[in-house]
Amino acid sequence: FVCLFAYKVCLIHLLKDIVVYFPVIFCMESSPNVIDSASHCLKVYAPQVSWNQVMSCVKGDLGNKLMHQNALMTNGLNPPHKYVPWIVFNGKHTDDLQNQALGALLKLVCSTYTGQKPPACGDWTIFATPKNESLCMK
Repeated sequence: FVCLFAYKVCLIHLLKDIVVYFPVIFCMESSPNVIDSASHCLKVYAPQVSWNQVMSCVKGDLGNKLMHQNALMTNGLNPPHKYVPWIVFNGKHTDDLQNQALGALLKLVCSTYTGQKPPACGDWTIFATPKNESLCMK
């Protein structure tokens, strides 16, 4: 099984804590070349994890298992995904949810969350307005 996203899946598995891995993934996603930036982003935002650990995961049985699990979940989507990103919210995908998430994800999360709202949900003026996003067709 080969997938470019294996780097991110392995990073998430190795780092486990969103406070730690989100800056690494954000750094990679913000770069013109996700793969080339991975090592640098890891050094800057998660120096406790070595690049060798990530590559061992990517090239080893664990990385393959993690990516296979993701592939099974993707193949099990109903309706089947047609493009990337294909946003699934609470187990559902609709065009309306897709458009809301692309335009203002935090607003969508805060408006549908049933638990006690975190402070980030308090100021509705900070939410982005919908924008035109391009999709990568399957």
